[in-house]
Amino acid sequence: MSTENTTKKGDAFENKVFDIIHGLLITDEFYVSDKRSQIFRKKGYYSESRKDNITVDISIETYLKHSDKYSFLSIIECKNYCTKGIPVDDVEEFDSKLNQIGEHNTKGIIVTNSHFQKSAINLAMSKKIGLIRINENNEVDWVNYRKDRRYDFSLNSTESKLSSEIFNSNFIGFYNQKSFLDIPNVLIEIGAIDKYFNKPLYINLPYRTETEIENTIRDFELYKFYPEGKLDSDLVCKYLKDKYKLSFNFNEDLGSLNSSKILGKLSFKPLKISISNDLLSDKNRWRFTLAHEIGHFVLHYEDLRGYFDENFDNEMTIDYNIGNLLPFNNKRLEIQANIFASRLLIPQNKFIYHVKDYFVRERINKGHLYFDWQKCNIDLTMRLLFELENIFGVSKEALKIRLISQGLLIDATDTSLQRIYQR
Repeated sequence: MSTENTTKKGDAFENKVFDIIHGLLITDEFYVSDKRSQIFRKKGYYSESRKDNITVDISIETYLKHSDKYSFLSIIECKNYCTKGIPVDDVEEFDSKLNQIGEHNTKGIIVTNSHFQKSAINLAMSKKIGLIRINENNEVDWVNYRKDRRYDFSLNSTESKLSSEIFNSNFIGFYNQKSFLDIPNVLIEIGAIDKYFNKPLYINLPYRTETEIENTIRDFELYKFYPEGKLDSDLVCKYLKDKYKLSFNFNEDLGSLNSSKILGKLSFKPLKISISNDLLSDKNRWRFTLAHEIGHFVLHYEDLRGYFDENFDNEMTIDYNIGNLLPFNNKRLEIQANIFASRLLIPQNKFIYHVKDYFVRERINKGHLYFDWQKCNIDLTMRLLFELENIFGVSKEALKIRLISQGLLIDATDTSLQRIYQR
């Protein structure tokens, strides 16, 4: 293999590791309030022995409040695939770098997609260097943190996982004679951070089709509460409260998250759904947000409750347009909750029935509406949206997206409907 190809592969792996670590820091919720950190790639740190800088793969500088100089430095060395495993020489060389940069306030971690030779593990143990092994084929699901999880692997078992050429686990970390299944706990043990406020981004959720989500709604018996064709949210809340001891709070300002108002919250201790009182003036938005949070409870209760005590949703997560989700959102988590909300508020069989009835009345024989700037097409589309809005109590935007996704509406413009709604 050429040196150029080896360098490219090394850079690609380094980028992956950087993305994982950066993902832990991205929203400033990684650290407690008295610390702040910055992450760097290929930054140089001065060595008195060399009289020159030592450039490291990844570094995290952690600052005390109101301090201009970092008080703690985490150095992360990335080792790409090596068939013979990471040798002890690499650990010795890395330890030398750490000592030259700053022996007392610098901690090191070696990350590889290969395995470690046993001599390398022994030296890392004595030098208190963290070892991290990740699966080259995985992405952000490498990182999983479960609060209160205990790690009681034997030393032999850990050495076997770190040194074996066959690797089936997603992650194994080792530091100071302790084993870990996640990066955050390695960093906590090393002392780089005090506490990790886990984001849903790092939770690996099963894939669910829209049909599977609708079947889940049916399994939870939530399709019983449409006394006049529209979902009765009071009846749903009473049912969930009686059967699952789930309480509800609709009269509180929930504050902000990432500079955006919190619209909904699912709490696990005690089990409760809260909807911001800011939404009381927008009935359709309020109903969709409530349905979204119920979706998290129904679909994600077991996945979320083991990681943290509360799950928040803001305007970036409760959105009919999933393209608005930001990189630090777990898109699968929010897409599933939004699909759940849509299907709960607009059951598929009722939706198709009313759309077909409208098509028959308006003599629409081609199986779909076409929206452009022609007045006749605008009128046909808007009349259907107004009808469905009154039937289901859902916004025209949510209904439009549902019609488009099922091939019942072809929208020739991107923003035309929004302009018409605002007239």
